Amino acid sequence: MRRFPHVFYLPLLLLGVFLIAFTVSSDFSQDLGRHLALGKIMVETHSVPSVNAFSYTNGTYPFLNHHWLAEVFFFLLFRAGGIGALQVLKVFLLFACVGIAYMTAVRFARPILTVGIGLVLLPFLVERSDIRPELIGYVLFSLLLWYVCNPDIQKKFSWLPVPVMAVWINVHISFVFGFVLLGVHAISGLVRWHENSKRYKPVLKILLICAASVAVLFVNPQGLDGIAYPFRIFANYGYSIVENQTMFFLRGMVFNPLITYYFLFSVPVAFGMFLLVRKRKIDHAALFLIFSLLPLWQIRHLPFFVLVALPFLSEAYEGTIEIPARRMLKSYAVPTGIGLLGVVLGILIWFFGANTYYQAFDMSKKFGWGAVEDGKAALNYVNAHPLKGNIFNNFDNGGYLIYRLYPRYRVFVDNRPEAYPKEFFQNTYIPLQEKDEVQQDVFRKYSIHTIIMAHTDQTPWARTFLARTIGDKRWRMVYLDSAYVIFSDDGQSADVRSDAKTLNDMLDAETDANGYMRLMNIFLLMGKVDLAKDAFLRAQKSNPSSCAMKRVMYEEYANSPYFYQVEELRRSSFWCL
Repeated sequence: MRRFPHVFYLPLLLLGVFLIAFTVSSDFSQDLGRHLALGKIMVETHSVPSVNAFSYTNGTYPFLNHHWLAEVFFFLLFRAGGIGALQVLKVFLLFACVGIAYMTAVRFARPILTVGIGLVLLPFLVERSDIRPELIGYVLFSLLLWYVCNPDIQKKFSWLPVPVMAVWINVHISFVFGFVLLGVHAISGLVRWHENSKRYKPVLKILLICAASVAVLFVNPQGLDGIAYPFRIFANYGYSIVENQTMFFLRGMVFNPLITYYFLFSVPVAFGMFLLVRKRKIDHAALFLIFSLLPLWQIRHLPFFVLVALPFLSEAYEGTIEIPARRMLKSYAVPTGIGLLGVVLGILIWFFGANTYYQAFDMSKKFGWGAVEDGKAALNYVNAHPLKGNIFNNFDNGGYLIYRLYPRYRVFVDNRPEAYPKEFFQNTYIPLQEKDEVQQDVFRKYSIHTIIMAHTDQTPWARTFLARTIGDKRWRMVYLDSAYVIFSDDGQSADVRSDAKTLNDMLDAETDANGYMRLMNIFLLMGKVDLAKDAFLRAQKSNPSSCAMKRVMYEEYANSPYFYQVEELRRSSFWCL
């Protein structure tokens, strides 16, 4: 093992992690609110819920909670220190997983090469850097990868995989990737034994440790069902969510620069695998291949790719590019390498620390302290104005409604496809938004008199439902902001659709470019064209670097006779178009 000043290089890598992890984001509007609600229930009842008690439509449907321990931990930490404590935890967990991956990598390569590769890989973490139970899974994955790649650690901490797997199965479903790491480790041991039949004792120990690591998985509230859950969860998935889609599908559906970056990065990745095979590191090449293909299947697995690519790309390119570079540059090799690291770090600071990335690509987060609750004002209104009957809500905001309204109100649906029968989505949830007659039947069945929608939902059925409800005089729009709209059929509340002052005050109160764009969309559905134009102009002024607005302008200019405007816009926003 080469001895280099790791204490100098590791902080550079962790600074890059900090720039990406330390963000103000809408974690509550994703899954966090529901995780905290579940954590509270488990702390108070000392039991893990086994049915979907949050929903009045499917309140007895069985639900297997595969991240119960993380939810309890999150709730206790949140109760003690608020969202700030969870944000510190998030940064710490990402520090830990990347730091452990770095320590794995420096077994194979010089720190300066490893940190350079790490800084180039870090942007992929943006995709899954919110406060989620899988963050703990990343740390446990890194620990297990460190173990299987390091014979010294295997000697000092022989039984490390056993407690890692025991914790992992209770914090996140990604424990299944532990099978992959241990499986390759066992196969590699068997191959070494085959090559040298006298070394049977180490192989027997490896197999015994792997067997114990699998056996300890039964230490979970669901037993065998908990172990088998990763292999059958998608059998009852009646609703598609972005994080589980393939990159090939998403590339044609949404604008995500990380997808383009991944495909560009596949060239050095493929060459790195070739170099590993050439160096006869077949087990490392196999792991690298598996975890490089996973994000293509489901984009949510990008962080696992980062944690594997950091050590294995370092191992692949060590000597291949590093030794020739030293020979060419001679005594200037280290200063040149440090200079290149400085350039890459400077780009990360400009891109993420200065919020250039988030603003350009219209992301609802920014570098800094705190969190955003998009629906806080809307649900404050709900808590201040008792609702009639049950609530209809959309898939996107169900988790946040659980956090703010349960147990006073239960939801129609939330963003856990596995917690509802797939027929519910296919025969009820989607059809009622597409067809008025289905909506009337379902609303009568469940006595629904209030609609709480996150109007950021871009699914075609949500847009159809929202447009139809806006035009339906039986429903009064009692509340509207840049994220939520609330309708009631009580016939008494004031309707904001006809209140020009309220709508204009809403525009004046908004300060965020994304908020202006969301208001523009809802105003267009309401037929308020002048207000929509005003919202767009304010958004453009608030964030002139926005890719979304540049694409709108590009389409507008493309049909104009002023060709120079098109070319000027193309040059100024090449990564947007």
